[in-house]
Amino acid sequence: MVLVLQRILTLLRRLLRWYIIMLMAALVILTFAQVVARYVMDSPFTSTDQLVRIVLVWLTFIGTAVAIDQNKSIKIETIEQLLPEKARHILAIFFDVVLIALFIILSIKGYAVFIVGKYQTILGTPFSYQVMYAAAMVGTILLAICVAIRLLFKLGVLDHSWIGEVD
Repeated sequence: MVLVLQRILTLLRRLLRWYIIMLMAALVILTFAQVVARYVMDSPFTSTDQLVRIVLVWLTFIGTAVAIDQNKSIKIETIEQLLPEKARHILAIFFDVVLIALFIILSIKGYAVFIVGKYQTILGTPFSYQVMYAAAMVGTILLAICVAIRLLFKLGVLDHSWIGEVD
């Protein structure tokens, strides 16, 4: 069971890493193309800004999940540092449980928005807003999974020896 989880998590990490690399490349290429079209050819594209916005939304949600997975998210530790170790541990577990609940609620509620977005087109593109809302849904599901895995580590169900770093 643990070996299967290790393989799934390693594969997921690699896929997310490559997905973020592709999103970053698309962001740079689209922005560069818009700048060249606008200032060099004096004929800007009509939908590049919309495509960049779509890529940026996906990059935000997927990037946040990766940051949570790598424990590199921003947090304020001022009050936490004043607490004893046991209280910090309990507080961290409590916050992870709350985060998982929040991400599950956001995923469920996001589905309703995802369905509505099907009927709203993004001007100048062949896409509907469903593409953007899908990012929120997929991102919050990934966030819930990443926080759940982090919680399993904190509870001692999993130890850090079984998990490998992504090459």
